[in-house]
Amino acid sequence: MKELEKLLPDHLVYFPRKSEEGEWIASNLVESNKKQAFDDEKQKELSEWLRFSRSEVAEKRDGLTPEMLGMTGLVKFFWYAFMSRKNAFSRSFRNKGIENVRNQVNSCSGFIIITSEDSSVHSTLEAGRNFEKLALKCTELGVAIHPMSQMMEESPWKEELESSLGLSKPVQLVLRAGYSRKRPERSVRRPVEEIVI
Repeated sequence: MKELEKLLPDHLVYFPRKSEEGEWIASNLVESNKKQAFDDEKQKELSEWLRFSRSEVAEKRDGLTPEMLGMTGLVKFFWYAFMSRKNAFSRSFRNKGIENVRNQVNSCSGFIIITSEDSSVHSTLEAGRNFEKLALKCTELGVAIHPMSQMMEESPWKEELESSLGLSKPVQLVLRAGYSRKRPERSVRRPVEEIVI
């Protein structure tokens, strides 16, 4: 972690999972995810990013595929064969998502927080650049990171985040981090020409 902290000395803070702050983050990530999972508008937005068929993956070339979500074998087969957007609104689907978040936060080594100088547009864009630097370095070091932004989007957590973690700068990203035995499959991407004008 020292190498990552050196990369962004003024804007990266690491909290081990078992620290007091790590426990607070883990617990509240689960709670903020639960709040979003049972908000129909937010669940609708999530469902629109989920890819339920191979043809949809090929056509859209973005979003969350079962491969990106770590599904393999029978689970992936079941997803493509039987799941649909409608399933995303069932209680069991929402509860499974919350269970997955609980497992994710309990199995990571800790949490990386990226901050910015202030909340200006310039500082927010700089935080994005810092995240890209961090992501490249993590790939080089074999460290897996996963952005988890729900606490930054929901009350009361978004109002409590900095003070609960003892931070004096605005939080721009919350990432779970750790070494991974297996890297996820490469995700599909749209051609650059469709995005950059």
